[in-house]
Formats: sequence, structure tokens, C-alpha cells
Amino acid sequence: MGYHSKFMTCCVKRVCNGCCLTTQTRGSNDCPFCRTSTDFPDYKSAIAMVRKRAEKKDPSAILSSATNISSDVPRAVEMWTEAAELGSLKALCALGNAHLNGLGGLAIDRAKGFEFWETASRKGHAYSRHNLGTSELQLGNCDRAAS
Repeated sequence: MGYHSKFMTCCVKRVCNGCCLTTQTRGSNDCPFCRTSTDFPDYKSAIAMVRKRAEKKDPSAILSSATNISSDVPRAVEMWTEAAELGSLKALCALGNAHLNGLGGLAIDRAKGFEFWETASRKGHAYSRHNLGTSELQLGNCDRAAS
């Protein structure tokens, strides 16, 4: 998905490259999803737009902001938690990773990490499902990994 799509800071959505190309072919430089102009004067104004959406409790914007502050891992964990509470499946997966790897001062907690992955996979997050299957396979639980 990431290879064949573009993250639009205006609406905090991923839009396929084909839709972007079609819009450009028609002579427009607007977002194919929300029709907002994508001509930002600089990188800071694009970040400001995402922050404004995050302040309005948009889970995708909060997740995007958390991903961009890799130097402040405890703050990123807080933001992932907030995004997960607002319904972001990617944030649940990130919290699972954080608990399994002890990021941001968290104690390594396999049970809690697996719980986040299981919740996300039950709601349809494919990467969390993949993580669960791979982890079960590494633990030697081939039957559980296949299910």
C-alpha cells in the first residue's frame, strides 16, 4: 500500500498513485480525496496542517505525528495510546511492538504486546495478524500460527 500510494497531509489519508496521476493529468494539483491544494510553501506548513488535525482528535493525524517524533519515544507511546483509543488499528499494532520491545521506558510485556496485536487483528489489521502468526511460529506453535 505504501509503495503504491501517497500520504496526503491535507486530509491525513493515503491516496493511490493512480488517483494522484489522474488529478494531475486533468491539470489540477489538488488532493484527489479532499480537493485541497497541495502546494505547500514549505515542509513546516505541511506539518502544521497535520498538527491542527491532531488537535481535533483525528487518529490518523495523531498516529502520523507520533511516527515523526522518533526521538521522543515516551511521547510517541502516549500518542499511539490516544490514537488507539480513537480507533486507529495501526496505533494498536505500534503499541504491541512497543510493549514487546520495551520502547519508551515500557517494561517488556509479551502478554500485553500480543493483546494489542490480537485486538488489532480481530478488527482487520493484516500486519498485526502477520506479527501474531510469525511470533507463534517462532515459539513453535505451528497450529496456532496457521490459524
